[in-house]
Amino acid sequence: MTKTGGMRVLGAALKLGMVALLLGCALLADSRPQWDALRGSDLVGVWMGSDGGYLEFHEDHTFDVTDMPRERWSTLREGAGSWNLHADMNLILLHYQTSSSMSQLRSWDDDGTLKLYVVKGDPDAGQHYVFSSAAAAG
Repeated sequence: MTKTGGMRVLGAALKLGMVALLLGCALLADSRPQWDALRGSDLVGVWMGSDGGYLEFHEDHTFDVTDMPRERWSTLREGAGSWNLHADMNLILLHYQTSSSMSQLRSWDDDGTLKLYVVKGDPDAGQHYVFSSAAAAG
């Protein structure tokens, strides 16, 4: 195997390992009620973060994250890439185009309003960074 081929295999293995880790974390119990029957069309549009920041999902399954506060606790960061919805696990995976990093978001039914969130730091601490739909806000 060539050095370049070996690096590609290693890169693919690392990505697969990260996906497995994120999916494993997604299976952990969460105290927030999930949004039933989450669909990709529910996500398309602009979402505003609780402390600033914007997340925009496009119909072609690409996304943009802008104006995020710099936090060491989160894998969510500014950038662009593609997204995948795993509705059966209440999970949205963001794959950044400029690196092999990923982020995960989950849905939340906040008294009939769909919200998205990412866990801050230790999942047992119950801290979340919440996104609300700009369309629902006004």
